[in-house]
Amino acid sequence: GSCGALLGAPGYKMAGIRALVSLAFFGSCGALLVVLGCALPEFGSWWPMFVLFPYVLAPIPITVVNRLTERSATSSVAYEVAVFLTTGIVISAFGIPVVLTRVAKISVGAMALTMGGNILVFLTLFLYFCVFKSDDDDFSWSIMN
Repeated sequence: GSCGALLGAPGYKMAGIRALVSLAFFGSCGALLVVLGCALPEFGSWWPMFVLFPYVLAPIPITVVNRLTERSATSSVAYEVAVFLTTGIVISAFGIPVVLTRVAKISVGAMALTMGGNILVFLTLFLYFCVFKSDDDDFSWSIMN
């Protein structure tokens, strides 16, 4: 069934806070893995920090399109372009550590930690957009129907 019935439930606000805290925890764990891939003495290279740029850029296209256009049941060209750009940004975040490993700037262990961090961070971003999809501007949380 639909989750819309939960909107009137007394514990809804608490469930939203729990979800937000859980997402913050997983996002922080992902960032920690990236920092560990850089800071551990056996790796000793800060090149994997370049994945922070895609972390910042990834939510921008979809956020802008959701803010500027009216979302309907049918797909729009603007939304499809935003998804395409977001996909390219996410793929580049996974490609950066692979290329850095290939040119011997970072070790395989640093690449593995960075990839694990990528998975956690982008999964967190995806779940944030799924769980806290807001259709109005009063900053109220709503669960997707």
